[in-house]
Amino acid sequence: MAMSSDAAETTLLSTAADGLRARVEPRWVEVADAVVSKVLATDKPSWPVLAQQADERTGAGLVHVGDRVLIAYLRDSIDPVPDCEVVTIQVHTSGDVCTGIVITLAVRYGTGLLPLADQVRKQAERRLGQLLGPTVPAVRVRDMHVHVADVTRHDPKL
Repeated sequence: MAMSSDAAETTLLSTAADGLRARVEPRWVEVADAVVSKVLATDKPSWPVLAQQADERTGAGLVHVGDRVLIAYLRDSIDPVPDCEVVTIQVHTSGDVCTGIVITLAVRYGTGLLPLADQVRKQAERRLGQLLGPTVPAVRVRDMHVHVADVTRHDPKL
């Protein structure tokens, strides 16, 4: 009786996986730590985002802020919000102009998601206004998306 191609492929993959699991490198833990430390030491690029700096003496000036700086400040401003923890923040740009933000959260079970999302959006909008100044077009609440990636029974900040 001949095997179908799907069954043959599954058998082949299963045999290969078993073979890989059977062979354990004696120093894999040391190698894994070295790989993780190298990855963490790798410089990550930060994309420039246009900001307008108001200077009463010289007038308004344009500066660039790294997106990683924006993400760090946004994370810091959202951290005091109870019952949630930021998982990721993405800054969307068109050229060097900020066009929106996506914030992904882990949330405590039972938390009202809509009021929480509104609170997070307002915090983010306030902080973006402080960091980017009066940008045109302004990034407002409608340009921010809050996603819930995880729900936990425990404090998500732990």
